[in-house]
Amino acid sequence: MAELNIKEVRAMAYDLYKGRTSNFSAEEANEAIKNIILEAGGCKEEWDMYKFQENKFRVFRIMKEILTPIVSENVVDRYNSWVEIHDVALGDTMVFEVMNQDLFKIGYVADGTSELRRQNLVNGKLAMTHFQLGAKIYCEFDEFRRGRINFAQWIDRLGLSFEVEIGRIIVKAMENAYTGLKAEYQVSGALDDAKLQELVARVEGKTGKQAVIYGTKFALAKLRASEGHDARLAEIDKEAISRKGYIETYYGTRLVELPQVLDRDDKFMLADDILFVIPDGTKIVKLLFEGDVDVIEVNNPATRMDMQFEYMFMRRLQLGVCQASVFGAYKLS
Repeated sequence: MAELNIKEVRAMAYDLYKGRTSNFSAEEANEAIKNIILEAGGCKEEWDMYKFQENKFRVFRIMKEILTPIVSENVVDRYNSWVEIHDVALGDTMVFEVMNQDLFKIGYVADGTSELRRQNLVNGKLAMTHFQLGAKIYCEFDEFRRGRINFAQWIDRLGLSFEVEIGRIIVKAMENAYTGLKAEYQVSGALDDAKLQELVARVEGKTGKQAVIYGTKFALAKLRASEGHDARLAEIDKEAISRKGYIETYYGTRLVELPQVLDRDDKFMLADDILFVIPDGTKIVKLLFEGDVDVIEVNNPATRMDMQFEYMFMRRLQLGVCQASVFGAYKLS
C-alpha cells in the first residue's frame, strides 16, 4: 500500500471501524495504522523501545487524531434523529433556549374594550451536565519492548467502548426524564392500544408534529401482539417482523429502534420496558463533545513493581434533556 498521511489513515480507521472495507482489507488498514504510529515513534524501520519513549507524545497525538472522530461520529450516526449533537472547544459550552410549548389563552373580547391579560413566550435555558469518560489500558513490559502492541485493536476497542457507554448515558437520561413528565404524558402498566394511541395523539396535538415511537427491538416487538394476533396483521407487517423483528408503523406512527447493548457483565444496558413518543424532528437530548480525546501515560513503568505500561484515554461531554419539550413515555409492565 502506498504511503499514507494521518488524514488518510484517520479516514481509513473510521471506515474500518464502520465495517466499510470495500477499498482495502482489514489487514491493510491495521498495517497502515501501525505504520503511521511507529513512524511517529521513530520506529518504522526497526522497533526501538527507547526511541518510542522519546517520541511518545507524538504517538499520543496521532492516537488522539484517530480516536476523536471515531468516538463522536458513530454516536452522531446512531442517535442523530433524536439527539442534537455538537463539537465544542475544550472549556466551551452552548446555551440551549427551551421554549414553553403552552398555547396562548384566547378569550372573548367585548366590543369597545381591550380587557385581556397580557401573555408572552416564556423561554428557559437548559442546564447541561458536564462529565468526563475515560478508560485505562495497559500492556506488559515484555510486549512493549518486543513491539507487539496492537495499536489498531486498541483504537477499535476503545472506539466501540466509548460509543456503547455514551449511548447508554443518552438513553438513561431519557428514562430518568420519565418521572419529570406531566402525568398525562407518562403512562404505565400493561400495553393498551387505546392508551398508547391517546399518548401519540396528545403529543401530536400539542406540538402539531407527527410523533415517532422509539424503543428497543424487544419493546417494539410487543406492539404487534397487544390487541390483535399475527393472523390479523397485514402482509407488509408480517414481512417487517420477519426482517426486523417488529412492525414498522403502529396505527400510522413510525417506529424507530434504539440499539440494545450489553455491559461488561453481559447484561442489557437499555430498558426493554419503555416506549418513547417524540415529535418527529424534535431533538429532546442535547449532547456536546468538548475538546478532543486526551491520551496520556498514567505513570512510568519504572515506578511500578510489575513494570507495566499504562495509558488513559478520556473525553469530556456535556448532556441535557429538555424537560419543557413535549414528549411522552409508556412504561410497560
